[in-house]
Amino acid sequence: MFEQVDTKKIILKTKQYEFADGLRDIQLGIALILMGAVWFGLMYQPSWLMFMIQLGRDYGRWATIVAFLLLFSLPVVATAGMQRIMESVRRRWLWRETGMVKSSRILVPSHINILAVFIFIVALILGLRFQSFLKTGDFYLMSLIMVVVGWSFGVSLIGLGINLKVWRYVIMGVIGGVASTALIFYQSSLTGAGLLSFLGWGLILLTSGLIVLKRVWPEIREEGHAG
Repeated sequence: MFEQVDTKKIILKTKQYEFADGLRDIQLGIALILMGAVWFGLMYQPSWLMFMIQLGRDYGRWATIVAFLLLFSLPVVATAGMQRIMESVRRRWLWRETGMVKSSRILVPSHINILAVFIFIVALILGLRFQSFLKTGDFYLMSLIMVVVGWSFGVSLIGLGINLKVWRYVIMGVIGGVASTALIFYQSSLTGAGLLSFLGWGLILLTSGLIVLKRVWPEIREEGHAG
């Protein structure tokens, strides 16, 4: 008699494999921290904005647009670079004995992304609708946007964790989503809510990745995967 193979379980294990070493968390955490750094640079150093505006005056509006795109592409470039480093580390140490799998480009199922967008839109509309009943500051809208972005991102992490049965993402999603609510109190600054949001989520993910990597590294060394 042939033993029946549970293909769904094998597929799930393969998907979990990509997140078992914590490098995905580290990659996303670094990207978010860099986005916070770009945000900080633009908001706290107006000379950057003046420089870009001056480029537009000297060479046309397209020069300003290109400068902004280059600046905001830094986290994307860093993420791509981290992807190459991650693949190299996995090939040389982490996955040397167990074999490589192709990293998935779509990390969160589409229905979870749709739910996150729905929550973002509904929460933003409700926040604007009840603005007149709340004690709001000059930058209420920016704070509100950062709150609903945090909720949406939290839902995405929760959905990812449930879908893959990787429960640390559920915990991070809940903690980060709830903590994002506090951003509504940063209404006296254009920069505060955005900076806290980027850095907060980045540190949560970076810490998670480092903890997971630290936990699995001794096991890898004992199995002879690392020299």
